Parts: sequence; structure tokens; C-alpha cells
Amino acid sequence: MSIFTDNASRYMDREERIRFANATAFRWYGMPPEKLIGMSMREAMGEETYRHLLPYTREALTGRSVKMQMRRQYPVGAPRDIELMYI
Repeated sequence: MSIFTDNASRYMDREERIRFANATAFRWYGMPPEKLIGMSMREAMGEETYRHLLPYTREALTGRSVKMQMRRQYPVGAPRDIELMYI
């Protein structure tokens, strides 16, 4: 389980709500757990990033694994090159 929690910054449910986030996600989003957990992905990511990721999210919700890379500006810190994997 620690391999998952150490490497998965967040987990969302089928309604696109954040149900799990690790310490890195809390730092990058600049929010305490009680604010980030339960927030919609659209709220957490912002409209532009949400729209960019929506096709990948929808594909993952059909049961397919999806992997992509992007440069993303989080609320805290410099832009980051990230790799997303939806499983």
C-alpha cells in the first residue's frame, strides 16, 4: 500500500471527486487535507487544466489505463513536468 500512497498524488472517484491525496498533493495544491479531499477535479485543477485532461479522464473511466505527460502550474511552486497515469 505504501508504494501506492507514496507515488499516487491523488485518487478520484467516478464523480471526479478527490478521495485520496498524499502529502505531495497537499503541498502542490497548497491546501490542507480537509479542503482538498472531496473537492471536484475541476475545482482543484482549474478550468483550463481540467478541459485539457477531460478526454483522458473520460477514457480512464471506461476502464482503460491512460498515461500522459504535461507541464503544469500548481497553485504553489514553479511549473512542474508531471506524468499522469489513470488506472
